[in-house]
Amino acid sequence: MATLFQKKSIAVLLGLALTAAASLVSADPIYGSVDTAVAQETLANSGEETETLWAESKTGQDLTKIGKTDFKNPADVWTADGNILYLDLKELGVDYFIVKLGQGKGKDGKAIVSHHLFENVSSLQYAAVDFSGISEFNVGKISHITLFGGTPVSVPEPSTLALFGLGVAGMIATRRRRN
Repeated sequence: MATLFQKKSIAVLLGLALTAAASLVSADPIYGSVDTAVAQETLANSGEETETLWAESKTGQDLTKIGKTDFKNPADVWTADGNILYLDLKELGVDYFIVKLGQGKGKDGKAIVSHHLFENVSSLQYAAVDFSGISEFNVGKISHITLFGGTPVSVPEPSTLALFGLGVAGMIATRRRRN
């Protein structure tokens, strides 16, 4: 027969598990929120050295290029949700990325800025960019994306760790009560 302490422990653990589950359901979509725009500029060229030096000058950090993807048909790989575009980076450890747009002019006659640097802050597996401020923007104008960052790191969800810790604590408490 369960003691009062065991019943209360089970009730507390169950309550915490339900709270954690509710927080996971109400979390941001898998893509996360929009990444932070750091800088935008039209560079003379899109060479590796030019882009890397520009990104380093804007972030104040030494960056390592970890990939570059050219797009023949960007609409096939970018997911649009209103004005927000998402791209599965398929890489973890992407700290910053450059989205390079094709050259051209908007309806207002102004040249479209070609290089946009973003800090990957939310869901690190996805690039989430908002180009709503660019006149005449469409996904077809994306030329390539250049990725910068470090090595992949897998970090467990905080709620998962909390549930695991509470479960272990409950098992220890129950075992101590029995002895």
